[in-house]
Amino acid sequence: MAGMIIRFVQRFFNNSAENSLQSPKTQQGLSYIEMVIVAFILGVIAAAAMPMLSSTDSVKLDKAASEVTNAIRFAQDEAIRTTNSYGINTDTANERIRVYRLS
Repeated sequence: MAGMIIRFVQRFFNNSAENSLQSPKTQQGLSYIEMVIVAFILGVIAAAAMPMLSSTDSVKLDKAASEVTNAIRFAQDEAIRTTNSYGINTDTANERIRVYRLS
């Protein structure tokens, strides 16, 4: 489908470029139909990308938020208990959160 759209757009713009070379006027900008075609193509691309963006599992997201909240609370509690400073390190590649004492 995407290949058909690309070929259509290439043919359309090649034809319009040839026509503009034959006319005595110089082309000042895009015609209305060219703008409509570009808007249509962008809409198709956006519609294809939307399922990928909205595929985040809400349960997984809630669990991650809870883990971050618990790590922050633990760091606060340890800082109060030991009067030392604590930090949090997130490792997104390994999906880990580390609480550590600052020296």
